[in-house]
Amino acid sequence: MKYLLAISLTTVALLATAQPHYHTQAKACVTSDGIALRWAPTDMQSWQAGLSSGYIVERFTIMKNGEILSAEDIAAQKIRTEPIKAKPVEAWEPFSDEKYVAIAAECM
Repeated sequence: MKYLLAISLTTVALLATAQPHYHTQAKACVTSDGIALRWAPTDMQSWQAGLSSGYIVERFTIMKNGEILSAEDIAAQKIRTEPIKAKPVEAWEPFSDEKYVAIAAECM
């Protein structure tokens, strides 16, 4: 129910690039402190586009005070001004003894 409420209250748009043919799957987890997001590209082209261009996260409020907003009242709010990008592989070196960090760095 908590998860459904978060999706009803907030829709998060994740874009790998401005190209509409790149696809990204996302999940949201609601906590008392906020919403945690996880996303991943669905194919190799989207993976490469995400690495080079980064991700832009936008928040859409679709319900306020228990009422669904009209289409004119729904506005996108960018979470950050710059795209979220992965750090270069060299920056991951201090964490190389952790197996998941090593796997992620190798994927890049």
